[in-house]
Amino acid sequence: EQLALAHCRLGQNEAALEYVKKVLDLSANISPTVYSMNIGFAAVADACFELWEKALHTQPVTDSEQYKALAERALKPIRAFQGVFPIGQPVTPYYQGWYEWLTGKPEAALKSWQKGLDAAEKFNMPYEEGLNRVKLGAHQKDEAQKQHFERAIAIFENMGAAHELRRPCRLRGAPERHERSVLLRRQADAGRRLPHPAARQRPPRDGRHRSEPPVDAARGIESPRRRVDRRSARQPATPPNRSAAGTDAGGFGPG
Repeated sequence: EQLALAHCRLGQNEAALEYVKKVLDLSANISPTVYSMNIGFAAVADACFELWEKALHTQPVTDSEQYKALAERALKPIRAFQGVFPIGQPVTPYYQGWYEWLTGKPEAALKSWQKGLDAAEKFNMPYEEGLNRVKLGAHQKDEAQKQHFERAIAIFENMGAAHELRRPCRLRGAPERHERSVLLRRQADAGRRLPHPAARQRPPRDGRHRSEPPVDAARGIESPRRRVDRRSARQPATPPNRSAAGTDAGGFGPG
């Protein structure tokens, strides 16, 4: 799923289209069973809608109907995910609004993005909040536009989401803010992940050899949606029911 989006954003449309078709074929009969599946569904949807939007803005317009059909297919697992997991509620309106905008229904699109924004705030999902705010700000004016963009920029700056940060900064006329904030974030992440060499070489107190834990290099490139979805999906643990004899439903006594 991520490969389709990566090729799309690198301008490799043919490769992106190939991966999109493969993923949509594989996921046609798959039911969402874990919350992390939404990351893949959203990546494919992003690729489909970006390819469709590019086609509509290309002169002469080419292949737009093909990309529209793919976007419609990509919406199906997004909707199915929402039917199982409440954290899908901010995601579905985002893509639904995008679809409505590209099919000439601006009023319906704005309502969908506002619905997605309300759900993102309800579930404390800042990444999805930022996405919906960028869409709303891009099609509104004056103070409302300013508020949406400023909030989205603050969210993406805090998350280090470089690609998502680029558009609101450009539309707000502040591209230098994007470059500076991403650089500072990367420097901060590098400093936090890599301890001083002298600290890594210090022997353990008990004299036994211990290997250093591996540096979490993947954390720096982890999808912002993955980080947010993982936090949002956490639920407080529910204590087991205790019987009168002091045992729980599994037959174990109190620990």
